[in-house]
Amino acid sequence: MTEENKIEEIKGEVLEILPGLIYQKIFNVMSDVEYMPKDGKVDFGKTKYEYLSAERIVENCRKEIIKQELIIWPIKCTTENTAGSEKDITATYRILAIEDGSFIDAQVTGGGHDSTDKKSYKAMTGAYKYALRQTFMIETGTDDPDRQGKDKGKPTGNKSQKPVTEPQLKRYYAMVKQAGLGVNDMDELVKRKYKIEHKDQMTMAQIDEVFKYLEDQIAEKKVADDFNKKHPEGEE
Repeated sequence: MTEENKIEEIKGEVLEILPGLIYQKIFNVMSDVEYMPKDGKVDFGKTKYEYLSAERIVENCRKEIIKQELIIWPIKCTTENTAGSEKDITATYRILAIEDGSFIDAQVTGGGHDSTDKKSYKAMTGAYKYALRQTFMIETGTDDPDRQGKDKGKPTGNKSQKPVTEPQLKRYYAMVKQAGLGVNDMDELVKRKYKIEHKDQMTMAQIDEVFKYLEDQIAEKKVADDFNKKHPEGEE
């Protein structure tokens, strides 16, 4: 083996060991992207809900992604279902730090329901929306404590300041799973939001706010899935 080949082999081994800049940069985007209020509303018969549009997510994430010198693009897409006016896909997006080439791949699903020729575009839009939303942990809950200004992280009103109980933490885990979120990611979000070292340091008032946030995520996921199946022209 030549000296040059040995150097290249060593470089490859180092790259496998070192995580690169990608994780820190993603964390920086997560920290800088602010809470995004839902900007769309669906009101069709008994189906009523608010949603955060893909346009709003891209608009708010783009400047922070550029600031961190990240690029994101789809590297793989498979079609899972094309029955009638429906189309379900699984897309993989690569998020890469251009400074050192380190990257992660985010795999998400997307669904499109349209009687014309737009179901593919809707499916891709949905996949991209959730790739950004889940990777950067974008909050959409209507009662987010970030909007309380100087009272951020503090219980409001006459809510109890007692610490959370074990049954509440069990409910927390169950709801995180039902919402399709990662437990570790949600734990980090809670710790940053309330400036605590561990989630079991939350007060009862704070866990109530977290429950409301998770209920919104669960309801949005369920209602959006149902609506897409029943109403082709709706946006998920």
